[in-house]
Amino acid sequence: MTLIEVLVALAIIALIMAGGIGAFRRVSKSDLREEASRVSAALRFAFDRAAGTAAHHRVVFDLDGEAFVVERCEGRVTLRRGLEAHRDEMLDQVRAALAASPGAQVMTVADAPPPGRVGAAECAPVKGAQGKRHTFRSRGGLGIARAFVAHHDGPVDEGMVTVNFFPTGRGERAVVEVTDAEENVYSISLEGLTGRVRLREGAFARPEEFVRRAGGSK
Repeated sequence: MTLIEVLVALAIIALIMAGGIGAFRRVSKSDLREEASRVSAALRFAFDRAAGTAAHHRVVFDLDGEAFVVERCEGRVTLRRGLEAHRDEMLDQVRAALAASPGAQVMTVADAPPPGRVGAAECAPVKGAQGKRHTFRSRGGLGIARAFVAHHDGPVDEGMVTVNFFPTGRGERAVVEVTDAEENVYSISLEGLTGRVRLREGAFARPEEFVRRAGGSK
């Protein structure tokens, strides 16, 4: 094989590899949009179901497990803002430290609510497809990067976060960012008054400002 033939063969291999990488990226981005569409559908479903049944609904996002599910809650739901939850956690740590000291007097700390409860409410997955836990596809590193929700004081990028929908036909304003391994982003925004869900490619401009507004659209 001559040098020219070797160079031609290497060029062909390079073209094939480049085409394969391009195809992988196209597939990954297509998967990303499809998963973002599933999130959009879940949010809209929960809004409509809460208004139609006069019962509290929520979409629960497991950011670590890359999954989400729609739940219905029966009873009184209590939401605490993010800073309040953090304050209570710090108080628990201080009380635990005092309890370890001889002679320390410590207030009794109430037990944390069991899983599936929010305040006095009992929450469980809804019946049907939206009540099944949906896990993002592992291919392409798909998942939720951040969620901005009205009852939190900032973005949530780990653990569990909920978007709540009330019996009065209103929901929390929220922005959810879905990403892949290539750092492509699709943003889903929810307007609490109308239930309008918008899916757009790219990061959402000023999401914190959006979720704190009482009304209007963006």
